[in-house]
Amino acid sequence: RSLKSSPLPLDYEYDNAAKLDAAPLIHTSNHGQKNITNLDAAFKIQQRSQKVQYALVHMPRTGGSDINSVLALNFERICGNKANSFDYGYTNHVNLARQEARANREHFDIEEWQVMINPIDLKNHSKIEAPLFFDCDYVALEIESVHWTRMFGSFFRPLEIHIPCREPVDFMMSMCNFFEIHIRCTDHWKKMKQKMSQCIRAFSRRFRRVDDFNHPNFRPLKCFHSPTNFDGYMEYMADRLQRKAFAEKYAHPNRYRNKREKENECIWKNNTLVTQIKKYLILKSPYSNYFQFCQECIGSENDLLA
Repeated sequence: RSLKSSPLPLDYEYDNAAKLDAAPLIHTSNHGQKNITNLDAAFKIQQRSQKVQYALVHMPRTGGSDINSVLALNFERICGNKANSFDYGYTNHVNLARQEARANREHFDIEEWQVMINPIDLKNHSKIEAPLFFDCDYVALEIESVHWTRMFGSFFRPLEIHIPCREPVDFMMSMCNFFEIHIRCTDHWKKMKQKMSQCIRAFSRRFRRVDDFNHPNFRPLKCFHSPTNFDGYMEYMADRLQRKAFAEKYAHPNRYRNKREKENECIWKNNTLVTQIKKYLILKSPYSNYFQFCQECIGSENDLLA
């Protein structure tokens, strides 16, 4: 049977598959994650589950944290370093309680809540174990691109990888805001490039080059505009994932202390400067391969929302 149409809890199907094989199907790690231990039983899961596994390359400043969190809150078997289906409902309740306390100007004591800890530790990407994601229908990770084939190349389902794309100059300015670096239009070009380099110095290894995602088990890379097309992407994935029994209101966490005010950014008043910055970002920045991929993909047959 398809998990999508199954009225039974997932654990029930796991337990019965394990009995059929007379061998352990899963074991529970120290973090409570379920790992596949029997290949025959895994094949039975393959027959019941969706035919494709989906993945999000969590590029910075593209709404990846909200994508991961909203999907984990509303759908089954969502896995990521920001949120997982099995525990994010509780985390969301904590966020809602925090927001309610703030609105009522009341004290919020986090120690009164038993906060769940995400078991996906990204301090050392090379030590992340692939079985952690074996039963995930959707994975969202902030990892270097070289690790995708190592972790997912041998899985029984093909992997469809989604790349969120943001307009290069807007991406850079969002990064500058994140690192609290101010771009001044009165600066000469050399100084401006130095500041831009500081803004985009981090996280570019999440998409080093397209070849990092080439594998016989991987489908061609897909793309979509984000965060501008956030709602469209949610609708796209909603048709491909199993909904939870109850939908919950998403408590958008206040992750950043420095709210961006785009209307006060001087560069948008100078089209020549915007064009110059965009050319630099696409051709010479650490993110150039990422921007070039997005430039070719958006509007093509691999654009999920075109």
